[in-house]
Amino acid sequence: MHDPQPLPLVELRQQQRWIWCCHIDLSAPHPDVSSYLAPSVDRYDAAVFSLSEYARPLAVPQRFIMPAIDPFSLINQEISRGESRQHLGRYGIPTDLPLVVQAGPPK
Repeated sequence: MHDPQPLPLVELRQQQRWIWCCHIDLSAPHPDVSSYLAPSVDRYDAAVFSLSEYARPLAVPQRFIMPAIDPFSLINQEISRGESRQHLGRYGIPTDLPLVVQAGPPK
């Protein structure tokens, strides 16, 4: 599981092992938010953070793995405006409005 938003989904797990990955800076979290999220995090089998400075007092083992992005991967290569317009058109995404996007690896 990745980031805080889907944390409570751990309630749905069966027998699988679940690991929570978080790259968000938790070195000085808001105490109320931290207290609210901690019981869900503690239901995971482990937590992975990007930096040791993000460690929290948790009941689960914590590991620290720096994120790695391959700048030469196809998903990270620059595309032309024309190709971008083709992709937006294919999915009916308007081009007259600002976009906020998140890209992930292809499946």
